[in-house]
Amino acid sequence: MAGHKRSRQTRPGVFVVIGSPQDACALAVRAALEARRRPTIFLTNPLASPGRFAWRLDDEQCASELRWEGGPPARDGQIAGAFVRRGLWIDPAGWQPDDLAYLQAETQAALLAWLWSLRCPVVNRFPSAVWYQP
Repeated sequence: MAGHKRSRQTRPGVFVVIGSPQDACALAVRAALEARRRPTIFLTNPLASPGRFAWRLDDEQCASELRWEGGPPARDGQIAGAFVRRGLWIDPAGWQPDDLAYLQAETQAALLAWLWSLRCPVVNRFPSAVWYQP
């Protein structure tokens, strides 16, 4: 139609940015989203404190909930998109090297599965080298 402007539909919800507070790229993505007045959660590790993560898996459904520092919960359908900049950071203090390696591998596997379960766009999912190793 002549003169008809195409309206761009935006998905309501919160955007999740996973990265380091020292990572210029992750901070730039966060700043760009916030400049557009998009609610954004910035986390170094969504599976660790201060956030709270709950995930339910069974034969018929998958449901998760993410909470952070007193904010309202974000459930699967409320996450509009996710941007993953790097692997998860776990404080090594107090861990034996073998235990830390196991914890890191299990945490990355859980995050990878959760990211694939989201029904929103996810930018920069983990590469296969993270989860496909001998």
